[in-house]
Amino acid sequence: MKLIKLNRRYKAFKAYGHTYAFRFDVWSRESTHVENIMSTMLGSQYTGNFHNWRATFSERPQSNMPRPYFISFRDESIISLVLLKMEMNKDV
Repeated sequence: MKLIKLNRRYKAFKAYGHTYAFRFDVWSRESTHVENIMSTMLGSQYTGNFHNWRATFSERPQSNMPRPYFISFRDESIISLVLLKMEMNKDV
């Protein structure tokens, strides 16, 4: 998992106004865990709530490579909350 700052090159920045995203090399258990945290904090991404956060696949860098997975969001204060919740659940 990598935290990136989005700019005009990213679709989530242009379409939804999101400024930060978690980038995963592939869709995995860790990305599903972050999605669950986001949906409990902010609600579902599909019920008109896509302006707060969104999970999408990116374009394939090459034809034989897996597609990167992004979970983008608008507010940077969400970063610390997600990371804290991940650490709390790791210990349990």
